[in-house]
Amino acid sequence: MASNGINTQSYMTCPHGGKVQQTTLNSKVKVGGAPWSLLSDIDTISGCPLNTPCLQVQWVVGAARVQVFGQPVLNESSVGICLGAAGPAGKVQFVSTQTRGQST
Repeated sequence: MASNGINTQSYMTCPHGGKVQQTTLNSKVKVGGAPWSLLSDIDTISGCPLNTPCLQVQWVVGAARVQVFGQPVLNESSVGICLGAAGPAGKVQFVSTQTRGQST
């Protein structure tokens, strides 16, 4: 069973509702028409309502079999930890993901 891919257009939040803004060094391999996100990507979080808000995502688990540029891609099975000044604050919440991959 395949997991849906995470790309720069996927919608994710911190556990408190802050929006994850994705950036990736991958520009060649796409899923759902946008660059496929990688385990090495560092994503930022805005709008977290906590007094010490979530600020970024540290990805700790990527896809087991698919890699781009030697890095595992992200999918719904991936684990991202939301971090703030007070430390870890929970896992990334996936709202929408992509289902088709392509390479250019």
